[in-house]
Amino acid sequence: MSTLTNPEKQLIKVPLTQSAIPFKFSTAPKPRAGLPGIDWPLNVQIQTHSTCNATCVICPYPGSWNDKNRGVMDDRLFDTILDELKDYQLGKFCLYLQNEPFIDTRWFDWAEKAVNTLSFQRFEVSTNLSPLNERNINRLAGLVEVIPHEIWISFHGVDKESYERIMGLKFERALKNLEYFARVAQEHNLVFRVHGMGEPKLLSHKEGYLFDSETYNKFLQDFASERSLRPLPVRFYKYHDRAGNVNDVQYNFNYHRPDLKGCYCHRVDTWLHVRYNGEIIFCCHDYSRKSKMGNLNQHSIKDFFQSDEFKLYRDQALGLEKSPDNFICKTCAFPGG
Repeated sequence: MSTLTNPEKQLIKVPLTQSAIPFKFSTAPKPRAGLPGIDWPLNVQIQTHSTCNATCVICPYPGSWNDKNRGVMDDRLFDTILDELKDYQLGKFCLYLQNEPFIDTRWFDWAEKAVNTLSFQRFEVSTNLSPLNERNINRLAGLVEVIPHEIWISFHGVDKESYERIMGLKFERALKNLEYFARVAQEHNLVFRVHGMGEPKLLSHKEGYLFDSETYNKFLQDFASERSLRPLPVRFYKYHDRAGNVNDVQYNFNYHRPDLKGCYCHRVDTWLHVRYNGEIIFCCHDYSRKSKMGNLNQHSIKDFFQSDEFKLYRDQALGLEKSPDNFICKTCAFPGG
């Protein structure tokens, strides 16, 4: 377990029931004259590296800019970002973005540094578990059990054939790690959930059907019962095409809305998404970097949110300014991520 070295900035250990309460995102536009993190909490996603070991057919990663331009964030930039965030109101702090976080061997050291440095309402990480071993799973439990947290496990499949076809990872290793993680999580009262995506959100896209919620839940609960585990917390999602960024035509909806009047997404004015090279992107779905704005190697977070470039993107996303036909929010069928 990490030692908290900055107690005046740290969160008090919270009961499981409080930590398990769903995080509330903004449901309406924030004042345009205000600043995220100053006038309301800022949610942050940081990409410490740009690699994912999975090749999920329902994810934009395969063939994306991240896939073709793999890199890692340098220590100096990460420390600079943390130092600035110390003075911000933070909602969610997510040490991952468009990647598999645990491929980065520095992740635990950097996560412990963030926990020791920042105050936030919730720490979140999402993983397919495959890069982890028993030692690191225990280290993860020790890190998060004293802070409000959420751990999301990506497990897309209901048997060996479907799992390996969808995710491109080894089914047996995934099951072994899931069993060990679930035991540790239940012993430490960790807040976690196993996520599976098996059906398309658009009814017109049934050719992309993978598996249904009943089959998925039965597979996981049978898995838990056979291993004398408590029932697993499960969330079945209907997948979408991440604002048109999924390359496979079978899983891409080709959605387009003519304008954005009356639309709102909390990603617009309550989030900061930082890529490994310091670039800021407007949305977590932007795997192609079409919304690239600013770079924290050259500018501060405050300067970014005060910039004309951010304000224009924000106002275009809110439908207050005219936006180009290929504006990322116009190709998003399901705002919010």
